Amino acid sequence: MPGGGILPAGGAAARRGRIPPVEMELIEQARAVLAQHDLGEPLSLERLSGGYANHNYLLTTDRQELLYRVCRQKDERGVANELAVMEVLRREGFPTACPIARRDGRWVSESEAGPVVVYPFLRGREGRLSPRAAEEIGRALARLGSLPDWRRFDIPNYASLEACRALVARFGSTRESWPDVFDHFALETERLREPLSEPLPRGLVHGDVFPDNTLFRGERLLAIVDFEEVCVDTLMYDVGVAANGFCFEGVELRPDLLERFLAAYHGVRPLSEPELRLLAAYLRWGAHGTIFWHLEHLVERPCRRQLERVRTLMERARRLREADLSRFASRPDWT
Repeated sequence: MPGGGILPAGGAAARRGRIPPVEMELIEQARAVLAQHDLGEPLSLERLSGGYANHNYLLTTDRQELLYRVCRQKDERGVANELAVMEVLRREGFPTACPIARRDGRWVSESEAGPVVVYPFLRGREGRLSPRAAEEIGRALARLGSLPDWRRFDIPNYASLEACRALVARFGSTRESWPDVFDHFALETERLREPLSEPLPRGLVHGDVFPDNTLFRGERLLAIVDFEEVCVDTLMYDVGVAANGFCFEGVELRPDLLERFLAAYHGVRPLSEPELRLLAAYLRWGAHGTIFWHLEHLVERPCRRQLERVRTLMERARRLREADLSRFASRPDWT
C-alpha cells in the first residue's frame, strides 16, 4: 500500500534543513487542518502510492492513523457532492471509509495544496483476482445500485459518450503521437452509440471499482473507497467497469470470474434481460470510459504508464467485440 517516504513533522532534521521546503509546507498545512478536527498533533506524513488523481497520505498523529486526501480533480462543490453521497453510504452501512467531520460540522478544509478531506485509515490489502473477490465486489456493487436515495442526487457521469466526442474534437496534433490510440477511441465512441441508447435501470454508480480502490482483509471486502467519480447513471456502467477490474487477467476475460461476479450481483439486484443482452457492450463501455479518463490526462501530460494501460483496455474492447457472451443471458444457476 504505502509508497514514498515518511515526512517527519518538524524536529531537529527539519531545523537542519534536511526536509525540503515543499514537504515542510505540506506538514504545516496538515497541522492547520488537524487543528480544525481535534485529531491530535501530526507525527509523520507518508505519501501513498495509488491512482492518477488526488494525493493521498498516511497521516500519523499522537492519537491515531488517518488518511489525508488532497483533492486535486474536483472543486469544493464537486467534493461536497461526493461527501453527500458518502453520508448516505454511512447511514446504510455500506462498506467504505467515511470522512471525519470537523468541529464545525463541515467535511472539507481549504489548504494551499487544494481542498482536504480526512478519513480513518483502514489497514487492508488491495483487491486481487479471485472467485471470492469477484463475488464480494458483485454483492457490494449491487447494494450500491439498490440504494433508494439516488434520485436526490443530480451528479452526471463525467465519462459520457458526449464527453468522449468532445474529447475527440480536442485531439488536434496530439493524434499524431499515438494514431492507433486516438483512431480506436474515435471509432469505438461511435460504435457504442447504438447499444448504449437503450434505457436501462439507473442509480448510484461508483464509476472506478478497480482493485486499487478496494481494501480486503483476508477474502472479505473491507471497503470500496475513492468515490470521486460517483454519479447517477445506468447501473450497468458500474458492472462494466468493475468487471474490467476483477474479471480480466491482462487482456483476457476470465469467464469463471465473470460468472461469479454476475451471480453474486444478481443475488442482490436481479439483472434484467436487456441488461444481460447488452453485457458485452457494457464491458466495452467500462473499458472505454476508463480510456476516456486516461486520455483526458494524456492529451495534456503524456505518461507511459497510462499509455500502457490504455492499450491494454483497447485490446480488451477489440476482443469483446468478437466474444460470444450469450451464455450469461440465460442467468444459469443464479437462484
